[in-house]
Amino acid sequence: MMISRMAVRVILFLTLFTGLCVAQSKVKDPPSCPCSCGPKSLAPGDAAVQSSTNETLKAESLAPGDAAVQSSTNETLKADDSTSLYVCVPRNLALKATAVQSSPVQHNAKNAVDGNRNSVLASDSCSQTEEEMSPWWRVDLGKTYEINRVSITNRGDGFAKKINDAQIRIGNSLINNGNDNPIATVVDFIPLGETKSFKFRPVMGRYVNIFIPARSEILTLCEVEVFVD
Repeated sequence: MMISRMAVRVILFLTLFTGLCVAQSKVKDPPSCPCSCGPKSLAPGDAAVQSSTNETLKAESLAPGDAAVQSSTNETLKADDSTSLYVCVPRNLALKATAVQSSPVQHNAKNAVDGNRNSVLASDSCSQTEEEMSPWWRVDLGKTYEINRVSITNRGDGFAKKINDAQIRIGNSLINNGNDNPIATVVDFIPLGETKSFKFRPVMGRYVNIFIPARSEILTLCEVEVFVD
C-alpha cells in the first residue's frame, strides 16, 4: 500500500512538472532587435515579430490585435492570446545624443537631435552654424553601430539649397573633428522643410558628421536621425 501511494505521488509530481515545462516552453520573450519592441501600433512597412515563432513579418498599418501580413507568402496572421505580434520599429540612435558643431551660435547643435522636425528656424528646433568655410555638425552615439540610414530634415523657411553637397561621414575617429571619417553618402537636395532618408551600405561608427567641405556656407539642420535597419 505504501509503495502504491508513493508511486501515485511520483506520477502526480511528474505530470505537474511536465505540464509546467510545456506551458513555459510556449511562452516566448519579445525578440531582441536594434529597435523598440512592444505591442504597439504599426506604420506601413514596419516589421512585426510573431512571438510564437520569432518570425519577422511585414505589416500594413495595424493596431495591436489586428492581422499582420507576411510579405513572402501573403499569409495573414492574427494576433490573439496565444500568438502575440510585437512591433519592431527602428530606433533613432541620435535622439537626445550629444551633438556639437563648428561654431557655437544661438541655434545650438543639440536642437538637431531633440526629436522635433519643426523646420522653422525661429522655433529654435534647428541647429545652425555661422557662415564659415567648411562648416560641420557631429553627433556622438555613445558606442559603435553598423549604420545604414540617416534622415535629415531641411530648413523650411528658405535657403533649401544650402544643404546641397553636404557629406554624411561616419566612423570612430575625431581627427579633424570627425570630418576625415569615411563618407557614407552625399546629400543631393532636400526640399524646403522636408525630411529625406539616405540609405547606404552599412558603415561602422560612433560619430556621424554632416560636413560641407571647401565652401563658405551656413549649415542648418532641423533634425538628424540615425538608424540601423
